[in-house]
Amino acid sequence: VDRGNNRVQRFTREGEFLNVFGEFGDAPGQFQTPTGINFDSSGNFIVSEFQGNRLQVFTPDGQLIGEIAPGTFMGPHGLDFDSTGALYATDTINNRIRKFVPAE
Repeated sequence: VDRGNNRVQRFTREGEFLNVFGEFGDAPGQFQTPTGINFDSSGNFIVSEFQGNRLQVFTPDGQLIGEIAPGTFMGPHGLDFDSTGALYATDTINNRIRKFVPAE
C-alpha cells in the first residue's frame, strides 16, 4: 500500500513496477489512508484503511469484490491469516482484534 498517496502499487518479486490503482475517496475501490494489505490462499487481497474505517477485498488482478463488515471498523490497520484461512484484523480505535472465519 502507498499510504501517503491513497493507492496500491503492484511490483514483480524483482521490484519491477507493474501498475497502480486507487485514489483518495470513500467510493468503492478508493482509499483513505490505506495501512495494511494481506493475501488469502486464493490470491485475493484485503486492504485496510485507517481513516476510511473499512476493509476492502480485491481479486488478484485488482477488481473490487466487496467490503468486510461494512460500517463496523474504526481505524483498522494490521491484517493476517492463520492456517485455517481465518482473517484477523486490528480494529484500533475500538481497541480490539477481530476474527473472520471463511465461509465453507
